[in-house]
Amino acid sequence: AETSEPVLGSHCLQCEWYKRCGAWARKNQDPTNIFFVGKIKFRLKEVGLNTVADLARMEVGKYLKPPFVIPRTGEKTLRRMKERAQVVLEGKPRIRPGYAFPETGFEIHFDIEDDPTRGVTYLYGLLEVRKGREPRFRYFLAERPEDEEKTIRAFWDYIRDAPEAPFYVYSHKERSTLKKLMEKYALDRDVFEKYVRTEFDLYQKLVVDYSDWPVFSYGIKFIADQIGFKWRDTDPSGVNSIVWYNDYLADPSRKDILNRILQYNEDDCRAMVALKNYFAQWIGD
Repeated sequence: AETSEPVLGSHCLQCEWYKRCGAWARKNQDPTNIFFVGKIKFRLKEVGLNTVADLARMEVGKYLKPPFVIPRTGEKTLRRMKERAQVVLEGKPRIRPGYAFPETGFEIHFDIEDDPTRGVTYLYGLLEVRKGREPRFRYFLAERPEDEEKTIRAFWDYIRDAPEAPFYVYSHKERSTLKKLMEKYALDRDVFEKYVRTEFDLYQKLVVDYSDWPVFSYGIKFIADQIGFKWRDTDPSGVNSIVWYNDYLADPSRKDILNRILQYNEDDCRAMVALKNYFAQWIGD
């Protein structure tokens, strides 16, 4: 049965109890140290799989037959849990072959910032990467919520005029946000379809599908930390970006706050470049 034990997940970063829960989970080798276990851990513990080490050495077949069947947890899921548990114990990632990147001399790393409490998308950040040149950061910023339509229309023009280059992102959020805004402002669907054709989600199509990592969350902050990338801000997060934006709206003279938002967003994009380059070095090995 579920208890008051913590359950680690990507949502934990915004919680004041995160450090305490994380320390408890590490000390007890809790199964939620493994990516995508979450509340399944309570079902695992009912059949004696109490720790990361238990999962790393389990005989998968045993848990596919009574009395050890784990409800709604099949062979494929158990095998992935076992492999991820081994990765956690080893403390280093495993990269699987089979992925490839679009061959192009130009690519765009793209990250959105929005505030669900206000219902506004306020920043589209883009790091343009050309072979042989320094990356260039560009952005479309709604300095006030009422500038949202003007800003998305300017960004729509950017997509329309951009070369057929890959747009690298790290979630489904960018696509779903653009679709919502297209419908809200009756924007040209052909431009959205062009974006969809060129989008490459590094999270799903690369990190989840072709690797395992010794961390409980595959969020960009966790993965980037594993490969040595650091944000310039002392406390970088999407939630903080929203707080900063609201601080700026309360005092529009604070251009330093806008600069902090832009720098954070640029570093999100640079983290994606670092991640893509990390995976690129494994191609052909």
